[in-house]
Amino acid sequence: MIKGIIFDFDGTLFNTNDLIKESFSYSLKKVLNRDLEEGELREIWGEPLEDQMKYFNKKKWSDLVDTYRKFYHDHTGMMDTFPGALKTVRQLHNLGYKLAILTNKGKRGLIEGLQEFGMLEDIDFYLSKDDVNRSKPHPEGFVKIMERFDLNPEELLMVGDSPSDIIGGKNAGLKTVLVSYTYYEMEDMIALEPDYVIDHLEEVIELVEGCRDKIASL
Repeated sequence: MIKGIIFDFDGTLFNTNDLIKESFSYSLKKVLNRDLEEGELREIWGEPLEDQMKYFNKKKWSDLVDTYRKFYHDHTGMMDTFPGALKTVRQLHNLGYKLAILTNKGKRGLIEGLQEFGMLEDIDFYLSKDDVNRSKPHPEGFVKIMERFDLNPEELLMVGDSPSDIIGGKNAGLKTVLVSYTYYEMEDMIALEPDYVIDHLEEVIELVEGCRDKIASL
């Protein structure tokens, strides 16, 4: 029986895709005087920012991180939630489910997003990359959430859009849910064998409440 749900932040609850792309483009141009090439971000999407910038330049990665963060936080108006995100989180909270967010983004960006859209009060626990020694897909964050909620792996569901979400959830023994609006190639994500695939976040409610006859189970 599912008693808690773990959500990813970027690409799952929050549509930050354009903001992230613009932040990378600006940073690369300002620090390295180069353009962001088509498809480059797909190789590192969802990884911690420091690792992403080391991918572009191992010597100037720190300057890239600082430039990225300033641009990102100055342009948070580009951020939005995906359809149904606020309603889904609020309803799950009201139904008594324990809700957590586990993300590879920094704590400042995480809290700003939750506060901006009034979601903070419905989330029982959240972990950013700043709160763990090893980010997803390592199981450390999942284990911390299980300990905080006093729940077993089979009582938790991981909802995400990236390989780190699906692989990490599986490594920790959780059932995993992939959102079909993932930034990644769907064929590659299906190959990771998520337990469920959903098109809309509201389907999470139907899934955990058992109100749905059939979900796209793989």
